Amino acid sequence: MHRTRALAAALMTSVALTACDDASECFCTEEYRSYHLNVIDSDGAPADGVEVRVVRTQTGERLDYGSPTGVPGVYLIMDDSFAADVAADESFNVTGELGEASFTTRFRFGTDPCRCHVLRVAGPDTVRLSP
Repeated sequence: MHRTRALAAALMTSVALTACDDASECFCTEEYRSYHLNVIDSDGAPADGVEVRVVRTQTGERLDYGSPTGVPGVYLIMDDSFAADVAADESFNVTGELGEASFTTRFRFGTDPCRCHVLRVAGPDTVRLSP
């Protein structure tokens, strides 16, 4: 019996849960989710230096996303730091420009019921810059 309790305690410790806003029913994992967009040029090569913008469709608010990740052609477009602010299913316009080339696409993000993590509902993994 002591061994069972020790095993259960070790298992709970390894899961590393932290309380959410409604501590009576919600527990969030310490996992941190982020969503990235691959941007390629007309030849299919990763496109660096693209000015990427993420805009909340309903309000026109520009969000502080679109930064390069350090991997060629990959840009951060959403992460869990926005979980408390995103609706259950909300649209975002993501645009990018590099010289005369550009792209426009739409994403839908939501959140889990406890508002712990942002979830990608819809949107591409990769976009191509077009003249």
